[in-house]
Amino acid sequence: MRLVVVVDRFEEVFTLCPKEDLREALIRNLLYAAKVAQGQTLVILTMRADFYPKCAANAELAAAFSDHHVLVGPMTEDELRQAIERPIRLVGCELEAGLVPLLLQDVRRQPGALPMLQYALLELWHKRVGRRLTVKAYQDIGRLEGALQRRADATLMAFSKEEQELCRRIFLRLTQPGEGTEDTKRRASMEELLSLSGTSGAQEAIVQKLADASLLITEGDIARGDAFVEVAHEALIRSWPQLRQWIDADRAGLRSRTRLTEAAREWKNSGRDVGYLYAGARLAVAKEWEASHKGELSADEDEFLRCSFEAQKQRGAAELEAARRLAEEQKQRAEEAEKREQEQKEFAEKLQLERAAAEQHARVAESRRLAAESSSALTKYPQCSLLLAVEALKVKQTLHGVRVAVDEQSLREALGFIGGRLVARADGPITAVAISPDNRWVVTGSRENTARLWDLSAEDPAANPVVLRGHDNAVRAVAISPDNRWLVTGSLDKTARLWDLSAKDPAVNPVVLRGHDQPVMAVGISPDNRWVVTGSLDNTARLWDLRAKDPAANPVVLCGHEGYVLAVAISPDNRWVVTGSLDTTARLWDFSAKDPAATPVVLRGHEDNVTAVAISPDNRWIVTGSEDNSAQLWLLQVNDLVDVARTVVGRNFSANEWELYFPGEKYRKTFPDLPGPD
Repeated sequence: MRLVVVVDRFEEVFTLCPKEDLREALIRNLLYAAKVAQGQTLVILTMRADFYPKCAANAELAAAFSDHHVLVGPMTEDELRQAIERPIRLVGCELEAGLVPLLLQDVRRQPGALPMLQYALLELWHKRVGRRLTVKAYQDIGRLEGALQRRADATLMAFSKEEQELCRRIFLRLTQPGEGTEDTKRRASMEELLSLSGTSGAQEAIVQKLADASLLITEGDIARGDAFVEVAHEALIRSWPQLRQWIDADRAGLRSRTRLTEAAREWKNSGRDVGYLYAGARLAVAKEWEASHKGELSADEDEFLRCSFEAQKQRGAAELEAARRLAEEQKQRAEEAEKREQEQKEFAEKLQLERAAAEQHARVAESRRLAAESSSALTKYPQCSLLLAVEALKVKQTLHGVRVAVDEQSLREALGFIGGRLVARADGPITAVAISPDNRWVVTGSRENTARLWDLSAEDPAANPVVLRGHDNAVRAVAISPDNRWLVTGSLDKTARLWDLSAKDPAVNPVVLRGHDQPVMAVGISPDNRWVVTGSLDNTARLWDLRAKDPAANPVVLCGHEGYVLAVAISPDNRWVVTGSLDTTARLWDFSAKDPAATPVVLRGHEDNVTAVAISPDNRWIVTGSEDNSAQLWLLQVNDLVDVARTVVGRNFSANEWELYFPGEKYRKTFPDLPGPD
């Protein structure tokens, strides 16, 4: 006697069993039962042909299939006829003439038609007339293709919209989406299905109606909740358009839900082992599916996702805390390392500073020694003294800013004793000097009525100066324009002269500036190279326009001083001329005014002659020097003057003062940040 083990629909090993180790164990046991020596067990597997490639992945199973393989082909027409007629006769019924040929015709045109034939015969059985199955009934049910579809559509349409939605969820729960194969049916517990609606009574009623319509198969007691449910036949999955539409509308979501269902089941079967919970990308995909499928989670799946999310939160918090502790430790180690590095750096810097200080002290001492040697040798060995002074200065130049006065002094003394380099020698006392902005020319003015140009770029600047002749009296003032073109000289002969330094011979054809009634004591040229200003003992200053066709014609006369004008200066922005006079005042003349000579600003404060004036490069300050032994600073910009006024006065108008000076006007503060009347 032999034991026959029949495993029908063996393909469900691949579709409904996600655990590979469990699947392999079942296959090993079946193969062992079939192959054991002198065994009494016969194992028969039935499987759809499209799952053959799945079996090939197991070498031992593939070999068994190769050796004991029976390929069941399609039924012949005679076999189909017997499959239709014999069951009918066995129950004492008959088939109307023409029905069998019609059935055979439809089966031949429809692949995989046997399940639909089975369903159509069942529908004909329900619609039999007496004991006869009729052609009319077959036409009424929609023939082979329409029988299943009509039954499913009619059953679905009998439900309300809410119940139809539950039907959709139930059928999708009972469908296993194919992975490179056709979709198949899936078995689910009633407990899993009941959680889809939240109302167990409504869910049970729908499942029962679907089972009554032969669309679902149940196993167990539905009312007790321990039943299992599956689609009556996979033909429903393949041939019902509505179900195909539901599946195709969300195939990716269906796969995600199926994986979630299996994962939740494994987690529950493991005793809720946290190692089975979702995390990372899988949890993110599941949460995304949940968000777009509200109310479609089973109770187990909902609990599984909640626990997965909570576990991930805890892991995240633990990882964050671990990262924080690690960061704190690393920060502490880094701070300690930085502290040690800083201490080492400070120690190295201290050593370096001490070493540099020692070297500096040694060099200072050496420089002073050489300077002392230079002084000692000055009278007896003057040339040696000069060499020693130079060596002392070289040592000093390596001290990076430390001043050693004795080495400079020794060099000056040695040069003074031997005789320094002669740059310029005139025929008489020199009364004025200037150097050109390009550092090429030195100009000197002399009491011998001449000025001389000395070329600093020549090998011997003292040789062959350019002598500028033409004045009839001593030259008392000289100035060179910023563009290095013009030299202006002022003389006791009451004239100033313009010499063109760009000419081949600057001494030829100077422009004579006549107009003063007394000696010219001061000259200047504006930064924009346009104006020459001259100051004279005739108590005036004059402005000469270098851009005019004849610069000597029509000067602007600046009158107002009551004493000699001894000093002049022009502001860097070319707007202001300041003059200093023996009348103890300085005056500020505005170039930008329509008439610069009108309404000058008088700067009073000195008690004796103002003999020197200058304007700062930022146009902010004027400085005046006087024979009263003082220099005074004057603010040039109006805003600065307002700030000074604010500081000096320290308050605003009183109410009475405001009414006196601004009768009828609403009070306002002159200085908003200073006190005023309440």
